Amino acid sequence: MAIGTKGSSPGDVLPWNHQGMCGSPGSASIRFPVRALGLIAMLLCVVNAGCSDLPPTVAGKVPKDLVALMDLDGGDCVKGKWTKDDSGLHTTTTSFGRTQIPYQPGQEYDVKLVCQRSGNVDMIALGLMKGDVQFVIGIDGATRYVSSGIDRVDGKPFSENEFAVKKTTLDNSKASTILINVRDIVLTVTVDGTTLFEWKDKDKAGKETGKPLDYSRLSVSPDWACPLGKCVFLGAFTDYTVTTLELTNVTGRGKYLR
Repeated sequence: MAIGTKGSSPGDVLPWNHQGMCGSPGSASIRFPVRALGLIAMLLCVVNAGCSDLPPTVAGKVPKDLVALMDLDGGDCVKGKWTKDDSGLHTTTTSFGRTQIPYQPGQEYDVKLVCQRSGNVDMIALGLMKGDVQFVIGIDGATRYVSSGIDRVDGKPFSENEFAVKKTTLDNSKASTILINVRDIVLTVTVDGTTLFEWKDKDKAGKETGKPLDYSRLSVSPDWACPLGKCVFLGAFTDYTVTTLELTNVTGRGKYLR
């Protein structure tokens, strides 16, 4: 019997005939089961492709909403005062203020951060990972000058290494969209549609090799340490309102840490 017909049972879903085949073409006995199997196959393909490898669903939130995964009252607020309300996540003004996110991304992934600064010009930072390597992308850090980049590269801070962009990038008068694409062969950061910096492997002549990046060159200052150890985190030195923080895995599976 077909699924949904009167008197059907699990044993009647695929009624094989004596030749080892399902019922005759077009018969009710196979029409719905075959469609059901097709749907199952499609779902399995999506899972195997990694498209569903996102942080798990949190009640009332979409699965890839990293802000929803933060438990600010339960220990994720590592340093400084962080608050959430209907207008977004509000950062701390403490140096190296941070909140951990109980998640490790897949092998390759994209991060989208939409934020607006309301305080003095200073950094907003994202702690990210590539395999077992943890690193930080910092935007508008104020040292001797305002700069953005990767912290740290070969032990050098964001303002002093080869990726340093020495200018003020974010505008306090409007929200900005920061996109970070983490790939095996390229790391790209764009702000409001403009590439801020890009890392690709190059030979001594400056020609791109297409080889995987050496992420082992990257490290994290002890000042950014989190109780969860290697995880995604959000950091700030001044007032920001974050309205979007999304992570989408492209290859590989992510890992929920709690």
